[in-house]
Amino acid sequence: MLLGDIRKVAKDIRTNHELALELWATGTIDARYLAILLMLPRRLTREELDSLVRSTSFAGLPTGSTRTSSASIREGVAATSLDDRL
Repeated sequence: MLLGDIRKVAKDIRTNHELALELWATGTIDARYLAILLMLPRRLTREELDSLVRSTSFAGLPTGSTRTSSASIREGVAATSLDDRL
């Protein structure tokens, strides 16, 4: 997935803090990057921020050249329980 594609998806969704937290919980790099773009940092409690930071690792990085389309990210977002808020 190219970062520009993720930014386009974030621009379409706009700010959605609850969805961002759900996306972060998936643990995937692309979803977490999208989550960062959708979050409202001021709404994070100290405990939430600590949990986000501690949950970060780079073990999930892909080993090959992988590309995800913005359409597949949109499908993934639509599959979350918050899809009706988009």
